[in-house]
Amino acid sequence: TADPEGEEDPDAIVSNDEIFQQAMRFKERGNEAFGNKRFSRALAFYKLANELLHNNNNNNGNGRDVVNPQQQTRDETVKILSNLAECHLRLGQPMEAGRVATEALVLDETHVESLIRR
Repeated sequence: TADPEGEEDPDAIVSNDEIFQQAMRFKERGNEAFGNKRFSRALAFYKLANELLHNNNNNNGNGRDVVNPQQQTRDETVKILSNLAECHLRLGQPMEAGRVATEALVLDETHVESLIRR
């Protein structure tokens, strides 16, 4: 957010770490829903987490406030994509499960759960 003089509003700045932590909260809520066999709800939370991580990873800001290495974001994205794939399988959507598992494997070709879910 910019003020009329073109300067950033310091109160509007959200750090990459805050975005990452919110994504992890969505992932945890997805895990809880999955554990309760609420697969559609889990799918929705995993999608939110994935969106946040994807947008956070593509942020071309000035790099300040970055406290999570890109590797950590990549690893969590792989796990979330794999969880998404499992939700799709449980919901009877094998083609979508395969597509999402393949996305995870692009990031980590050795991720065993994604290999199985594809």
